[in-house]
Parts: sequence; C-alpha cells; structure tokens
Amino acid sequence: MKKEDNNIPPEYQEIWDLAKGYTYEPAQETNAAWEKFAASAQQSAKKVSFTWVKFAAAAIIVALVGWGVSQFLTANGSPAQHFACTFGEVKHVKLSDGSIIELGSNSNLDIAQNYGSQNRNIKLKGHAKFTVTRNENLPFIIESPNVTTQVLGTVFEVKDYSTHAQVYVHSGKVQVANQNAKVLLVQNQKASYSKQQGLLKTTDTQWNTVGNALEFQSTSLVQISAEIEQITGRKLVIPSHLINEKFTGKFNNVADISTVCQVLSAAFNTTIIAQ
Repeated sequence: MKKEDNNIPPEYQEIWDLAKGYTYEPAQETNAAWEKFAASAQQSAKKVSFTWVKFAAAAIIVALVGWGVSQFLTANGSPAQHFACTFGEVKHVKLSDGSIIELGSNSNLDIAQNYGSQNRNIKLKGHAKFTVTRNENLPFIIESPNVTTQVLGTVFEVKDYSTHAQVYVHSGKVQVANQNAKVLLVQNQKASYSKQQGLLKTTDTQWNTVGNALEFQSTSLVQISAEIEQITGRKLVIPSHLINEKFTGKFNNVADISTVCQVLSAAFNTTIIAQ
C-alpha cells in the first residue's frame, strides 16, 4: 500500500504517516523473541531448582527426625534384644557379663540397651531362671508384670504371668518389691504375689524349675491348672467341688497332658480332662 493511494480512509491517514519510517527486520524480532524465551526458561529453571531443593531439604529433615526418634527410643527403654518361647519350649541366653538366663515355656524376655555397661535391666513376662554374675556397681533388675526383682549376683527364679507372681532363691539374696510392699529373700525362700493376698514371703524347699517338669507341695487344683496352662496352653477342667482341693506330687513332663489328667483323676476319684 502506498501513501498516495487515495483509497486510505481519512481516519487511518495519521497512523500511516507515523509508520512510514518503520522497517521490519525479521532477524531482530527473532533475537528478541529468543532472549525473552531464554529469560523465561532461566526463571523457570530457578523455580524448578528451588522446588527440588525444598523437597530435598524436607527429605533430609524427615530422615534426621526419624533418626532422632530412633535414638530417643533406644535411649529410653527400647530393647536391644528380645527372646520368646512358645508352649513347651525352653531357651538358654548368655548375656555380655556372663550371666545366664534359662527362659521357660510361653515366656518373653527383653534385654535393655547398654546392658552390662550402663545397666543390667531385664523385662520378663513368664518364667525364667537366672544365674547372675556379681557386680556391686550395677544391680541386676528384672521388671515383670506384678513385681520388681533386684540382685547383685545370685541364682533365682521368677515366674510372673500377670495374674500371679513367684520368686524363689536358690542361693544368695534377692529383693522383691511392688508398689505396696518389699521383701528380702535368702536361700530356699519364696515370695508370692496375688491380688487377693498381696506380696508374701514363705519358706519353700520345693520349686518348679524351668521346663516341663512341675513339682507341687500342697497346691490347690486351681493353681495346678494355671501352672500347667502356662506351659502347655491347655487348661484342666476341674469339677467345681474340687477346685480348692490340694495336691502334692511331681510330674516329670506336664506336656504329656493325658498322664497328668490320669494321675489327678485317680488321686481325687473323679474325671479330670484337659481342653
């Protein structure tokens, strides 16, 4: 279109006059567009980079928090080692200080972190026999559902299945306590706990060692049934009129539940079965 073209409408004539010095240069327009694109891309890259840094920082923080929680739990009672026995099973555990634990049937044992260097703390649920290496500076402490047992070095047994507890001393001295009472035991003495009687100290030369052998001295059939159930997982069905009757005797293998039932049935002239 040329200026002298008489077909230009009057209202566009001024625009045409102003634009007469404009020259279109494709190269310049391309360079400008590229510079604009490059600047935009660089800005986007900065945003992406910053976003990645944020996610990386968050991941590091999560990892550090997780590590911190792990360290906190470890320092506040998380067990270093855990041992468990099923029905009829027995395990022998040797600790770093030379102490030996014989863990009985249906029992669980947790050894605390830093055992032997900062503490000698044990958690027990069930039945175990302890032969403890003496250490005057670090008492050997067992926490079980109903009582806490503390020694410096001796041989003793703890049986605590949450409904009742017994601690028997083979040699040395043992302190047994709960929130209401504390007793000191010596050789052949036993502490018993029940909700009905509380914590009692008695002398008892008979004791049920860890394993499938059980020996009873004037023990009620209800208690015998509870002892056998803890070891075998099976409960004796005792006629109601006999639940308080006492029995004295020894079973070399209570896992042979049919023999146990036969012996008790004959002793009380009744029929006792297991379920």
